[in-house]
Amino acid sequence: MGVNHPAFFYYPDPRGTLEVIDFGEGASDLQEVPGAVVNDAQGGDGSFYRQYLTPTYAVRIVLERFGPAAQNALERDLQSLQEHLHRGGRVGFCRNRSKAFASLTNLSYDRGDAQMLTAGNALAAWSDTADASALAVGDEVVFEQPPPVTQREVCALLSTSGNAFSLQSGSVLRYTYDQPMIARYRDCWVELFMTKEQIKPIVNHDHRKNFTLDVTLSYSVADAYRLLSGAEPTRQGSDRRFSTVPDLRGTTLQSETYSPAELLARFRRLR
Repeated sequence: MGVNHPAFFYYPDPRGTLEVIDFGEGASDLQEVPGAVVNDAQGGDGSFYRQYLTPTYAVRIVLERFGPAAQNALERDLQSLQEHLHRGGRVGFCRNRSKAFASLTNLSYDRGDAQMLTAGNALAAWSDTADASALAVGDEVVFEQPPPVTQREVCALLSTSGNAFSLQSGSVLRYTYDQPMIARYRDCWVELFMTKEQIKPIVNHDHRKNFTLDVTLSYSVADAYRLLSGAEPTRQGSDRRFSTVPDLRGTTLQSETYSPAELLARFRRLR
């Protein structure tokens, strides 16, 4: 399997070993559909008000007509992935396996900034690249923060150097970020899950001669932020080193310091 193919990543057992499902070819279609949960109201004078609660993202992944049945390990792997998703398990996905990159920036940034420093690639266990060099000139990077800030934009890279990267002159930050933000390769999602409305077979077939993967999953910026910041509750009896991570309200949280492999191993828990 080539490292440039799309792939799913998940942890199916309590021991935390990584399972990789490499497509072996390019995806037929990949769509991210943004939405939001809001409340609207109108004043007596006709003025309009909106309460923005949270963003929503549905990611549709399609791989058409692969097979045949008895000879295809990919179909068997996807059947196992389906059970993991139906039980509420989380998965990661990247359109280009070698570009699996997600991190938090180290500082706040202002509108117009073009130079960023990250905490390193939290997905190094997926791509074997520990820093921002997983990305290349021209790659698109999503910067996002969860509620209550809820800002998101897509920028294009000019260059990378270690854990730092620069943005192209016509693609600098549009917003001001008062707290660290997620920085990820645009077609890489750290945590995807299947809502009850999305539960259905993810693989269809034509008389078992060939198969088609067609799955829609949900992405939560808040869940991804908690995973990348290590802000989840600590384990009992841990002797890990502790660090302080700023949360979105400006306070500090006590959190464990994880290696990239340990960090992503937390996918194995059902939520």
